[in-house]
Amino acid sequence: MSGIALDAMPLPVIRTKNNVFRYQMTRADVLTLARSLRKEEKAGTNRDSIGRLAWCYAQRLVCYPSMAPFARMVTNHSQPINPAWFPDGTYCAPGGAYFGQQPCAAAPLRPGNAIYPWEAIDARTKQYLYDWLTGAIPNTIPRGTDFAAADLVARKIAGGKPWEIVFQGSATENSIVNEPCSRAWPSDDWVQLEWNGRIVSSTVGGGHGFLLGALVLTGFGFGGYAYWKRHGGRR
Repeated sequence: MSGIALDAMPLPVIRTKNNVFRYQMTRADVLTLARSLRKEEKAGTNRDSIGRLAWCYAQRLVCYPSMAPFARMVTNHSQPINPAWFPDGTYCAPGGAYFGQQPCAAAPLRPGNAIYPWEAIDARTKQYLYDWLTGAIPNTIPRGTDFAAADLVARKIAGGKPWEIVFQGSATENSIVNEPCSRAWPSDDWVQLEWNGRIVSSTVGGGHGFLLGALVLTGFGFGGYAYWKRHGGRR
């Protein structure tokens, strides 16, 4: 697919506004992020959607620094590249919790997703990721730290999960939520990108989220919730 070479991709620092938390991104982080985004980004190669998910991952790392390195955190969060969701993985192998069920329908594709070569990734995905790494895509989901299919998010909130939606998804886009750890941050622009010694990121909008109305939530219903696990659904 050509596009920007991996060696030419910027490697910013993910940091907090007070500079106490700092994480230097690596080539492995960028490659893993690209492999995740090419499957998680439901709307096709959409710049805004790629930016939202990349910001979500960056903010997740700040909420959960023990999940570092970044590449490991993304792999463990992203069902399409997570070995636990491979045909021989914890969830999809015979005897696994979702063996033979919908969340494992794409299991045969996941080992390939996890080693997908940089050269084969769509050039637009690379360009939009480059834009994010250089701060050209603002953070429009401040405090957002997790994402999943919109219907799954609604079920989890209805079931008592302490999430607030900061971006309402659709059939083609994931919903993005904040969590107690990110709601405690002093400001919406708490997570920043630093590149070449200067802050390059910007934040747009508030990230305290909103709760769906009871009718909307209950409209999704609770039936089948036990069938789904975190990141089950249409991926």
